[in-house]
Amino acid sequence: MFAASLFRMFSILSTLLVLLSAVVVSRQISRPLRFVDQDGAALANARLRIVCFHSPDAMTVLADRWINTDAFGLPVSALPAACSHLAALQLQHTQPAGKPGRTTAYHVFSSSFAPGAVSALPATGDIALRAEWPLVLFDVAVSVEWQPDATFLQELHAGLRAASAYLYDLSEGQLAFGALRITTDGANWASADLRFRAANDYRPSAHIGGIVVEPQSYIAPSGQRVTFAPGDVLFGRYWSGRSAADAVRGAWDQPNAYRTIAHEWGHYALFLYDSYRQTTASGTRETYCTCQDLPLVGRSTSACAGIAASAAASAMSYHYSASEFWLEGAPPACVGTDQARLHGASDWATLARWSAIQGLPEEWLRLPAALDVGPAPGLVDHFFGTTPAIDMSALFLPLVANAGGVAADIPRSVPIALTVDAELSTPERLALAPQVYTLSSTAGGRAVYQGTSHGTRTASQSLGTLDLLGIRNERLHVQLDRFGSDERYSYRGAARAADSLQLTAESWRPALIFSRSSCQASARSLLCF
Repeated sequence: MFAASLFRMFSILSTLLVLLSAVVVSRQISRPLRFVDQDGAALANARLRIVCFHSPDAMTVLADRWINTDAFGLPVSALPAACSHLAALQLQHTQPAGKPGRTTAYHVFSSSFAPGAVSALPATGDIALRAEWPLVLFDVAVSVEWQPDATFLQELHAGLRAASAYLYDLSEGQLAFGALRITTDGANWASADLRFRAANDYRPSAHIGGIVVEPQSYIAPSGQRVTFAPGDVLFGRYWSGRSAADAVRGAWDQPNAYRTIAHEWGHYALFLYDSYRQTTASGTRETYCTCQDLPLVGRSTSACAGIAASAAASAMSYHYSASEFWLEGAPPACVGTDQARLHGASDWATLARWSAIQGLPEEWLRLPAALDVGPAPGLVDHFFGTTPAIDMSALFLPLVANAGGVAADIPRSVPIALTVDAELSTPERLALAPQVYTLSSTAGGRAVYQGTSHGTRTASQSLGTLDLLGIRNERLHVQLDRFGSDERYSYRGAARAADSLQLTAESWRPALIFSRSSCQASARSLLCF
């Protein structure tokens, strides 16, 4: 009897606990979604970017949109029904672009996730967005001088994503590429941040501070007065670390190539100078800030006192092995470098003044107390190449289609081999650099510099080989000058695959001739005709 009563009481208590748990869960689920700051205060009338997921670790974005909050931090418009988890960004600043046809250079946000976070938050209750977790997303415009094939575009897109991840690592999770637009055939060249030339002999370069809206004067802690002006970043067709002609090691999805994109972005958008040359009283010499063995990091266990590649600095000195910016101090290998002379400070000390350099009132970037390995992009990777509510199918410009729906004028890569109609020794031919151009056959068409020929020149009259990019129905113009002998050789014809395109001598000779037919004197001058 007693046991039966005890069993009934236990059953009643169990039922009450289940009901109580259901009420608690129900209340948790029914808690309205609200956005607050790091102190728990409502983000009233805020502009937020919300990325929705159907689970905390989902790889696919359900929705990416701007929303506004009301006076209580509640979203004015409802999120999609399947949006069970989210990542949120609060817009702090939009920097205008200083290029034609562009509106935005970058957005500054506070975020709901720490650097490197991979899991989204439940879309219920209070979501805190913290100023201590800033995120700058750059709007990146790219123009490719020729019409590349699909493989090149895929490699370029993957390389830009990898460059963004590398930049995110370098900046301790504060900087990344956001919206991305790639145009081809030289379209929007003047408005592009990153410009890719067809040239196979071009070394990457950047206008330091070229991201500014207009010429911006700045006095650095060193006392140097610098004026930054709108500019761009220029690349050749590839970059292997040594050559713009290497289509394998220099493809843009390879580490040396995409790390170079981030290095040049450090010049262009972050106002950082190189730190691989030292200027001394006796001249200029090579150096590697912050450690002279930096190129050996990752290959020698003793390089830079055994530091791991993930912790080596500086990426503004040797980005091929470094994964950090120069944080602090004055290592001997950094003294006298362009960065030290012009800014008088480390990379990170310069980044701590990033807004001031641009003439902006508020500093958003946070100076780290110490450098950490990573972070990996995590949730930030979902923001690469996207704009809220964008149609991602419009990322690349489509090929022009004819009436039958078939792509017209499909570009192709055309290999050519050059020879010269002259009896020259092998050393003489090795010293020659033919200049190769393709010219559009349309009226008012462009001339595209393709670079010069490479490869062995041991065969008689051989000048090496070259791949012409983006060929449809272009004309080819090759010119070779032997300045010491005042000789010029050239080829003009269709841009077609050929085992031997021979450059022949021209009758033209350089000359500058002055002649005087008559002169007339006046009170103030002598005028000759």
